[in-house]
Amino acid sequence: MSQTLQIILGLVFVAGVFVLSQFIVARRLQRAAWYVTADLERLNAFDASSAVALDYAKPNLLRIGLRDMRPRAIEDLVQGRIVGKTAAGTFFLINRQAPFAVHGAGHDPATGRR
Repeated sequence: MSQTLQIILGLVFVAGVFVLSQFIVARRLQRAAWYVTADLERLNAFDASSAVALDYAKPNLLRIGLRDMRPRAIEDLVQGRIVGKTAAGTFFLINRQAPFAVHGAGHDPATGRR
């Protein structure tokens, strides 16, 4: 096998691993966001007067194991206006019927733009 072909295959492999890792992170973030919205729905937090404090809203630096995606999911949901945050730091569900997909902050699924 020539050296050029080895370099090309190596770059394709690295690119594939990168894409796969991004897909896994996006999937974990989507599952965490689903968990947060289901938790808010279970707690009947549908407006600012019924907002609840979520103990996993801030990252825990002492957690050992896989990264907890819930704090990041909450940030994305607040920026996407699916979850609201009060001045006291409590959270409530704004849009219960929103089509659910976490694409990052400010992403508009209708236009595909940020």
